Amino acid sequence: MNSSFPIATAARGPLTRKHLLVLMGILVVCAGVRLWLIHRSDSTAKDGVIYLEMASKWDSNPAEVAKNYDYPPGYPAAVAGVHRLVLIAGMADGHESWEWAGRAVSVVSSLSAMVAIYFLAGLTFNWHIAALTTLLFGIGRKWSCLGADALSDCLAISMQLWATVGALAVLSMLRRGVRWAPAVAAGAGMLAGLGYLARPESLWVIFVACIVWLGRYVIRRRNLWLTLASIVAMAAAAGAVAAPYMMTIGGLSNKKSMGRISGLVSLVGDARPAASVLPASTPSAAAAVEDEDVHTSSTALKLLQQIIAAFQPIIAGFFLVWLLGLAVFCWGPGRAMGSLMPMPTNAGKALFVAAAVVVLPILALLHHTTGYMSHRHVMFLAAVLSPLAAAGILWVAGVASRVGKLRRVRPELIAFILVCVVFVCVAFDTIQYRPHRNKNYVHHAHTHAGLAGSHGKPSYG
Repeated sequence: MNSSFPIATAARGPLTRKHLLVLMGILVVCAGVRLWLIHRSDSTAKDGVIYLEMASKWDSNPAEVAKNYDYPPGYPAAVAGVHRLVLIAGMADGHESWEWAGRAVSVVSSLSAMVAIYFLAGLTFNWHIAALTTLLFGIGRKWSCLGADALSDCLAISMQLWATVGALAVLSMLRRGVRWAPAVAAGAGMLAGLGYLARPESLWVIFVACIVWLGRYVIRRRNLWLTLASIVAMAAAAGAVAAPYMMTIGGLSNKKSMGRISGLVSLVGDARPAASVLPASTPSAAAAVEDEDVHTSSTALKLLQQIIAAFQPIIAGFFLVWLLGLAVFCWGPGRAMGSLMPMPTNAGKALFVAAAVVVLPILALLHHTTGYMSHRHVMFLAAVLSPLAAAGILWVAGVASRVGKLRRVRPELIAFILVCVVFVCVAFDTIQYRPHRNKNYVHHAHTHAGLAGSHGKPSYG
């Protein structure tokens, strides 16, 4: 590595108070962005209406809610718990209190996920890249909007990312032969199981961890039994958390069964619970059909489009720049420029490859058999790979410092200017956006489903 560009090539080093203060500042900025989006939002998401309805019924009959709705109960249960705090804080019981409770869970979960991203990037690169990754990914429009809405995504992704951080910790323990590795693996498995209770795909973290751990054994040929014990512990812990819900519904998921995803059963529509079905002839049903992310384009193109959307196009561009630079300069004739490229640790390389190997085929199969895919499906993968985008920004700055008159400018200054420009562009793209503009899913869904009173009030609250 070129020592003249220490920001990009610095060793990971210990986590200091300065790093934590920087992280806290980033979280404050990102929290402000989410509160701004909540202020500008005209409605919760279409799915959010159903989640809040589930939450309002959770305390009275949780078993029926879990059984009768297509959506997993983890997020509604969390919303029901936070709603009690909202009432204690003095807000009147009603549909606004439920919306605030739902959004509060998403805001806190998204910030928790960003802390996990910070540690993930710090463990796979260094703390400079960790801060840059957390800031830029944290203010991306798609991720920010999820964190300001009444949806389960942020809660599920937070659990997945913390399980991934746990998997990296277990990898370090396996490398050193620490016998407590299975206990930490069990903790990561519990997080994956909790993520499953919010979104079923959260279980793919287990496969990512298994590939990373087994890959280490194949290369090092050490601690086989400890590795196998960690795999069993993670799978067993996840199963213990997820099993009650699986037994309640008699399968993996009410909404996306394994049969539908594998193509064994054709998809005829996105099923809704009896209490939330919208008649096909109603305006709200037509809006729902229009709002579904159904596509006829090729699977590979759709994957690329949704990954770019999940990243935010500007950040995705630097991710692609990093991949291109890796191919051209590290494996080609331009090794001098390639030496400026920030490279992940061995653990990071294993994680990034494993995440892509596990997630991409599943998403490709989902699109191929069901005909739809959303940025929400690829958000976990985008979060895991986001440190590569930050590395791409620093690499561009390092290369620019070797070109023409810019040779006289310190690469750190170029990096700072470039980061500021990217930050301003990404932040503007986010704060000018108005979520669910001119839509009122709450009113339409409940009115046409017969769930509202004479004034169109939602059934929850």
